[in-house]
Amino acid sequence: MKVLFVFKVTQQFTKNTLGDGSKTGNEFKYQIKLQNTNTTRGMGMVVMIFRLPSCLEVNFPLLDGMLGNGVFDMYEVVNSNTEVVLYWRQFANKETKKFNLGFVQSYAGECYEKPHNAYMYYNDDAPVWRLAE
Repeated sequence: MKVLFVFKVTQQFTKNTLGDGSKTGNEFKYQIKLQNTNTTRGMGMVVMIFRLPSCLEVNFPLLDGMLGNGVFDMYEVVNSNTEVVLYWRQFANKETKKFNLGFVQSYAGECYEKPHNAYMYYNDDAPVWRLAE
């Protein structure tokens, strides 16, 4: 099945600063872009799973504020606070969602990036996977 959306994760920081001891307590931001590339039809529910690098922790006030501002329709934090799952009920044709997610560095040391994915809820066997660029 052809994937009809774009999913991109871009770091808004210098990669080698992640895990740096002098950055403990600092916020690290990622820009997220999801786009329905279908020009004639909308899509049903879309799910995005952001897997936090090992040294970062969830910023719950930021997620609550984004939910209240309608950036996404629902979120949950799962797997011992290592994954943020965002949900959108629908995407109109050609609709683009672009926003920043921020996380706080909780400790210094080795910090490993993990792949992220997005998919249409009823088509979870065809996810789009991305590492942050």
